[in-house]
Amino acid sequence: MRICVMGSSILVAFLIQELRKEGHQIVHVASEPGGYSSPGLGEEGVEKVVGDGPTLDILRHASIESADAFLALSNDDNRNAMAAQIAQRLFNIPKVVCLIQEPERAEVYGRLGLTPVCPTSAAVEVIQGVLRR
Repeated sequence: MRICVMGSSILVAFLIQELRKEGHQIVHVASEPGGYSSPGLGEEGVEKVVGDGPTLDILRHASIESADAFLALSNDDNRNAMAAQIAQRLFNIPKVVCLIQEPERAEVYGRLGLTPVCPTSAAVEVIQGVLRR
């Protein structure tokens, strides 16, 4: 699968590493040339595109139109939602996921047809589960 991943964080670095192990072709869109680097998290075989993810020029440069999936995983909810909507509505990418930190926003974007992932809600659920034991 050809997957375009936007963002630079420890989450993105580990996800790219795991997706590469599964044999996926990755295009990493990062606002800075280095993206996120951590010892042991090499990105061999990963195509890199430097630029602001939600812009049409950068997404076209990343050949988004040929992607099977688009993952908007920056640290900015608005950028993620905008990029995800562009990928889904303008480029008709079949699988689009966006990282949304704020639970209320995640619900709204879900109702708009996006697939939000909210780490805040997930962490709260885990913590509450531990406290209930």
